Amino acid sequence: MQNVSTISDPLKVRAEQAIEFADAMGKRGQYNPTTARLFKTALQRFLDIMAEEESKTAQAVLDHLEELCDRWARLNNADPRTARQYKSRARLLLTDFIGYIGDPTGFKGRGQGAGAPGAKKVETPPKKKTEARDAKPPSGAGQPPPHSNLGGNGQPMRSYPLSDGRDIEFRLPVGGIKWPEVAKFALHLLTMANDFDPTVPEQARMFALVKRGPAD
Repeated sequence: MQNVSTISDPLKVRAEQAIEFADAMGKRGQYNPTTARLFKTALQRFLDIMAEEESKTAQAVLDHLEELCDRWARLNNADPRTARQYKSRARLLLTDFIGYIGDPTGFKGRGQGAGAPGAKKVETPPKKKTEARDAKPPSGAGQPPPHSNLGGNGQPMRSYPLSDGRDIEFRLPVGGIKWPEVAKFALHLLTMANDFDPTVPEQARMFALVKRGPAD
């Protein structure tokens, strides 16, 4: 990784160097190799559409990441979920990179298999799903506008962030929902968990809570 270790001012490093940084961290084991590849791909998507006169310092790109994501999605007629994943990965990479420049010894890595104690865990998706997310969505007539998040009932899509850019998306019905409906939906989600087991006491207590209803 050229020139990164010799730069001490986080405001002067360029976003392109964050891609070099991700590559180096993947080779050192401080990023899972798949995580490094996904981070590099995401950031490069946004850098490719930037004009020559736009500032490409790492901090400037991070500050304008929301706008860059909107532009990229509009240009590529991208699925909003794909755009959000790229934005989340690019933000994590730039944040890690800027933090590393400020304190190289404090960077502990990120992703499965990171080679330092206390490394943050980033779940690596199955290969087929990863390839599907990295593939450029085909453009064509009949697709909805990339940033239209209104459903058939006119209500906006909402999302609950998980890790590594993953989200749970949902839409509330017109008029809102009540406690019994919230509780039933929560249990519905529980049954979809990969580790769902009704014999586990903690999970069984959730069903009992719904049966009793909210406390007076």
